[in-house]
Amino acid sequence: MIHLSPHSSLYLQGSLILIMCY
Repeated sequence: MIHLSPHSSLYLQGSLILIMCY
């Protein structure tokens, strides 16, 4: 479910932030 869209970038950034918080 990987699509080249602006939302994808935001989702990836959110995931990274969540991982960093962890």
